[in-house]
Amino acid sequence: MLAIKCSKAADAVFLIIGGLPPEDYLFFMQNNNIQNVIFKDFMATELLFKYLKACDVFIFGSLHDVWGLVINEAASVGLPIICSTGALAGVDFADNNNGIILYEKGNIKELIDRINSLETFNQAKLLEMGRKNIKKASLYSIEAMADCYYDLLMGFHYEK
Repeated sequence: MLAIKCSKAADAVFLIIGGLPPEDYLFFMQNNNIQNVIFKDFMATELLFKYLKACDVFIFGSLHDVWGLVINEAASVGLPIICSTGALAGVDFADNNNGIILYEKGNIKELIDRINSLETFNQAKLLEMGRKNIKKASLYSIEAMADCYYDLLMGFHYEK
């Protein structure tokens, strides 16, 4: 909530999906006159993709996430992504990919800076970031994984 309050993205709407808001979030928002946040509970994948397609940027601020499948989902619809180093998918995606902007997990000031940096990006830059994420996400498709498993299994030779 502090990152939203301190960002320069006054005309942005922040959509937070994945549970109902904790009381302390609502209290903070009320006391700081934050009105540009919408909370949505967990939802079916089909509906999640509709929301993702309506967004301009995806922000994933996890402190600890073994993978973070939603990063793959956001990347697959071509969203530029801001992600903490606490999510391994974001760190992996960011490797040689300019479609993801990383910040150190828990570093609110750095997150605010990353959100504010988007103001300097033109539409072409955001679209290019999205294209890079689609390309990277395609490496994690079911088809790509099946091909890898096939290649791996074909490399084994059973001998009696």
